[in-house]
Order: sequence, then C-alpha cells, then structure tokens
Amino acid sequence: MNSELPILDITVVELGTSLAAPWAGFIMGQMGATVIKVEQPDGGDPARSWGPPIADETSVIFQVANRGKHSVVLDLTKTADLEALKEIVCRRADVFIQNLRPGAVDKLGLDAGTLLEMHPELVYCNLGA
Repeated sequence: MNSELPILDITVVELGTSLAAPWAGFIMGQMGATVIKVEQPDGGDPARSWGPPIADETSVIFQVANRGKHSVVLDLTKTADLEALKEIVCRRADVFIQNLRPGAVDKLGLDAGTLLEMHPELVYCNLGA
C-alpha cells in the first residue's frame, strides 16, 4: 500500500447494508484503513443482488462499494456471534460504522453508549435514520 495514505493504521468495523455504511467504509478503505464488513448469513448484504449490471453473480454496485474489504459472516440473533462482534470491535476497531434501522443496534447492545463504555476510544458512526 501507499505509505502516503492518511489512515493506514485504522481498522473499521462496518455493520451495514445497501449503500450508506458500505460507501463510508469504502472511502475509509481507499484512504488506507483496514475495513471489516459484517454480513448476515443467508445471502449477506441485500445489495449483492441489486442490478443489472451483474458480474460474477454479484451486483457491480456491491462489488464497487465493498472492494478491498475483509468479510465476516455473523448471525447477530445468536449470542455467541453477537459477543464475537463485540470482541472484534473492542479488540481491533478504531471506528465502528453502522446504518441499521432505528432501534436495531439498541436491541443488540451495539449502540454508541454500550460500545463506548466498552471501548472509550472508539469512533462510533451512526448513519441510520
């Protein structure tokens, strides 16, 4: 990677679908961050099927917005997977980006108050309504 990229030492955990959070993660990745995209089982991000155009069985917009990201599949309805995500955020993340529907992160314990209590240095980005 280019050593002139401004955020090479930053790790972003992205929990989002469609375009808002994925595009923010894409921009941060282009600036050098390591981006970890969290996807649900059973198909992942719905944007995978947006199209046409489709290439290699995945929508082109999904491929663009998620280029260069690492991916982890977690079922956040399962306690073990939810705890695994919190562990990833607390141990590895500098930034957490989410664009889930209102109230969803609160129910999961992934709201700003909860995560910042666990990881006070975290930058929490709520792109939801």
